[in-house]
Amino acid sequence: MTVLKKKSVAFKYHVMVGSDQMPVCFKAFLSLHAVTKKQVERLRALKMIAKSPVDNRGRHIKQVLSEEIKLFIRQHIESFPTKESHYLGKPICYLGATLNVKTMYRLFKEKYFSIKVGGTKYFNYFKENYSFSFGRSQVDICCTCEELNMKLRSPRLNEAAKRCAQSELDVHKCKSKKFYDRIQKDVNDKDNRQILSLCFDFMQNIQIPKIPVQETFYLRQLSVNVFCIHNNKSNKAQIFVYHQGTAGKGPDVVCSLLFNSLMKVEQQFTELHLFSDNCLGQNKNHSLSRLLLAMTDLKKFEKVEQFYPIRGHSFLPCDRDFSIIKRELNRHDRPSM
Repeated sequence: MTVLKKKSVAFKYHVMVGSDQMPVCFKAFLSLHAVTKKQVERLRALKMIAKSPVDNRGRHIKQVLSEEIKLFIRQHIESFPTKESHYLGKPICYLGATLNVKTMYRLFKEKYFSIKVGGTKYFNYFKENYSFSFGRSQVDICCTCEELNMKLRSPRLNEAAKRCAQSELDVHKCKSKKFYDRIQKDVNDKDNRQILSLCFDFMQNIQIPKIPVQETFYLRQLSVNVFCIHNNKSNKAQIFVYHQGTAGKGPDVVCSLLFNSLMKVEQQFTELHLFSDNCLGQNKNHSLSRLLLAMTDLKKFEKVEQFYPIRGHSFLPCDRDFSIIKRELNRHDRPSM
């Protein structure tokens, strides 16, 4: 058996400096042209057999999804119920918080087991044709804090610019801290029987029924709204629970629930402090202002003050009450209301 030895070939590498060619080493050539070793080795192998590289992109026609398969994927994605955000501005459609693309693909394979579609193709079709979100964000991120922190981490800014960004961040945090200091002041002033301090907020919608059955992914569930009024001094909360068939989450509902709670308050209080987030459609509108004005006209309170936090720094005592509810809901596979 005759063994043919590979022909030894030496390659030299050059880069253009003006109109001249300058010899460089292999590593420098890769670094200067931002190419990989594998790419250069492929070109060397083609040069040794006197062939040019051929672009094979777009030649795999069999990998393209057919119109029939696209129709099945589209029908499956649109079979999941969607909801629109209740906040002001452009409506945003979102799917259930318990869903994700991986779960949707698994359900697709169980429903259409004879259709061969990879998870990547399913994900790409979903990403290219739909702008659905999954659930809603659970954490309010302050855009000012995020912007200033990015400047502090940026390697492109000099020390003077970073010191300026750090100063802005310190001032911003100091302003946001005033809201929490005001709540803490009311908490510490428990002996003052003249001031009633309350905070109020809506919890994220609870979807019912919550049962471990796959068919529920394709059915529209009932939203349950939870409204909390927390007494900052007594650390007690009053919870209102109702479903979407009863009422929504607009300003009239907020005013009705607040009015119901305030009319049951003892007459000894002369001043009312209210704390809430900056949601215009619920807590920062003319309806609420007129209700509080009516409270003073009815001599229920002599003075009413409203306090709003800086956007992104809106953690309220109500959120601690909501965390207790969520913890109990997560402990049960089939919670009942």
